[in-house]
Amino acid sequence: MRTKIGRALAQTKNMINGMPMDHRLFICVVLINLYGVVMIYSASYYFCGRSVDCQYNAAYLFQNQSMWVVLGIAVMLGLSMLDYHAWRRLILPGLAICVAMSAALRIPGVGRTVNGATRWIRIAGFSLQVAEPIKAILIYWMAHYIARYRVNRISNTAGYVISIAAISGFLGVMSNNMSVILIIWLIAAAMFFVANPGWKRYGILLFVVLALAAAFILYAWTVEITEDTSFRILRIRAWLDPSIDTDRSFQPQNALYAIGSGGIWGKGLGQSLQKYMIPEPQNDFILAIISEELGIAGVSALLSLFAYLLYRIVVIIRSAADLLGKFLAVGVFFHIAIQTIMNVAVVTSVIPTTGVTLPFVSAGGTASFFLLAEIGLVMSVDKFSKQKRAEASARKKAQEESFYGNDWQRGNDYE
Repeated sequence: MRTKIGRALAQTKNMINGMPMDHRLFICVVLINLYGVVMIYSASYYFCGRSVDCQYNAAYLFQNQSMWVVLGIAVMLGLSMLDYHAWRRLILPGLAICVAMSAALRIPGVGRTVNGATRWIRIAGFSLQVAEPIKAILIYWMAHYIARYRVNRISNTAGYVISIAAISGFLGVMSNNMSVILIIWLIAAAMFFVANPGWKRYGILLFVVLALAAAFILYAWTVEITEDTSFRILRIRAWLDPSIDTDRSFQPQNALYAIGSGGIWGKGLGQSLQKYMIPEPQNDFILAIISEELGIAGVSALLSLFAYLLYRIVVIIRSAADLLGKFLAVGVFFHIAIQTIMNVAVVTSVIPTTGVTLPFVSAGGTASFFLLAEIGLVMSVDKFSKQKRAEASARKKAQEESFYGNDWQRGNDYE
């Protein structure tokens, strides 16, 4: 029996090691998605069982998320087998699709508005959050642009900035979703910084941005509230003083209660009480439910998986064979890192509430699907880089064999 188990484990290990990808990255991504699927069910079964949108099916979001994760993993594996350079010919059509999807948000009967933001398009019963494919396309576009033009001149930098500003700005106007613009701009800025490092000039820019943010917060705190006041200003005021607007501070305050009551080990899977209070707890505030049910230990395990995922992407970045692959992986790295940091900051009330989900964990099939597709591109970068190194090694070996003959392999005989 032990021999059979040992053989089975050895075969499994060989199969994993034989995958044409970074199998540690693959396993880490699968574990995070499994973690997310389980927690989505735990956080949503009460909500779904009483929601007409979920057809009163307690497992509705669990089933939907599972389907998208399976499809996403299949696409991830498919993209990992393809050469990422092949997608360059589709850049312009991809940018046109970005504009078309953004415009479709304002078409009556197609765009779907929830809580003042129009983020989804619905066609023939199929719902798509348009920001997710747009972010993926723009990351590829930014990587291609930086690899080709280096953005080390004013003219090239202007083209980079204008293209990103135009597409993300149009999406923001059509969707009334400023968090998407912020994420895209943060990714673009981070990729630009990697392409042109220099702490002094960026330090000045960062100081200006922080000063403007502080000025806006001060304005939001002091401005007179009227019926026409932007909901973003109201969110900032509720963040600064939750007692001013208990409706808008309801989610973050209950999230803090959930985090505080979870302790080190949590109340147990499925035992959260705050999920009965927080509206749609499976979305932006799912980390609070994880904290309550699994405690600091569960949150630490999840964040450790994210940290290891980002580390594996860094390994691929460092070994990338060309600039396109390097910056494509850089873009995906910052996409995951920025959204994770922002979501944790929102749930812990470090920053005002924004519509930023926790990658792979929050409910949202299209979000997980396109993030998995991005990981597939990163795996393709890894595969291409390994092929290049193998070809270089084989070429070197052939050259040495041609020069020395077969005896070159017995190098110690010549010493």
